[in-house]
Amino acid sequence: MDPESGVDMGAMRGTAELKGGYYYLNGPKWWMSSSSPGPVGLNWHLALMKTDTTKRTSGLSLFIVNDDAPGIIRGREGDLMGQRWACARYEIMLKDVKVHKKYLAAPEGKGLYAIVDAMNKHMGNQALQAVGVSEAAIRQALDYTTTTIRWDHPLIEYQGVHFPVADMWVNAEASRAIATKACKLWDAGDEEAKHGKWSVLAFRMATSSAVDACRKTIELMGARAIEREEGWPMELMYRESMIFQLYRTPNVDRKFLASYLVRKRL
Repeated sequence: MDPESGVDMGAMRGTAELKGGYYYLNGPKWWMSSSSPGPVGLNWHLALMKTDTTKRTSGLSLFIVNDDAPGIIRGREGDLMGQRWACARYEIMLKDVKVHKKYLAAPEGKGLYAIVDAMNKHMGNQALQAVGVSEAAIRQALDYTTTTIRWDHPLIEYQGVHFPVADMWVNAEASRAIATKACKLWDAGDEEAKHGKWSVLAFRMATSSAVDACRKTIELMGARAIEREEGWPMELMYRESMIFQLYRTPNVDRKFLASYLVRKRL
């Protein structure tokens, strides 16, 4: 993304101008993951640039750019929280980066559609990650509420405690079922799975369940959940669970699902 565009992809300012058989890319990029020098980073990146500055998202095109291409200038490295996954990110400036037109990764003006369509297909994997977060939150809730005594009874014996824990379990298992279905249908070559229907359904269900499970566990544990000296990981888990809402905003998923229902891109 561009530094000032945020989730408004149409506000990107980076440009790609076709001259002869080459595009010349110019503009800043922020949150370029796997862009660290050396073996941790990738040898190439996908860069979304505007080939038509008079349009918004329909003017965006997607390019494959070699990491060592002349004109790539690295700025500061981002200090990620827990979810690093060996993909350091850098602020990058593209200055007359020369890219052959054969490295246009999708038809001109269809770059954003290509990225979203590709993400739709693998959201089932991300959904299973979210199921793991939900399961971990439930275990923390059980560890705390079964060993903490209040009014001469373990906390888990009170309805105000075990009812929400039961709800968390229902949501986690429902999320696991639909995420597993999404992945199995993808492996089987199901046509709807290829378009991302099941993966996005699973992702939308599982990720909200994960965030809710972390939040509810913190509520059940009270202040001890955020007291770092206590050693409980819920502060970290809750913060990190929000990454699922940052991969794509929930409204992108809702738009895709609604479009799928009416068989028309909304």
